[in-house]
Amino acid sequence: MLQIWGESGDTIYMAKTYAEQLAEMETRLAKWIAAVDRIADTGQSYSFTDGDTRRELTRANLKEAKAMVISLQNKVAQLERLVAGTTTGNIVHMRGI
Repeated sequence: MLQIWGESGDTIYMAKTYAEQLAEMETRLAKWIAAVDRIADTGQSYSFTDGDTRRELTRANLKEAKAMVISLQNKVAQLERLVAGTTTGNIVHMRGI
């Protein structure tokens, strides 16, 4: 994690390396896959925490959960390509993922 400080010493922003972002996306993806599996297997609701957000999914929004899995799979694949092509110091700013 790279922190950039302003003149007053306050943190202006924090940037994450591709590898850090990839690890976070893989964790999120695993949680969403578990949610889809649980909903599909039991037909019941399933609760989990995704970052700072508490999620409650039911069979009624299984479609939403599957869409999130696909989206996260795409993000993971993109970050894997970036990590594989990274030599040193490549940093991007990702907010609101």
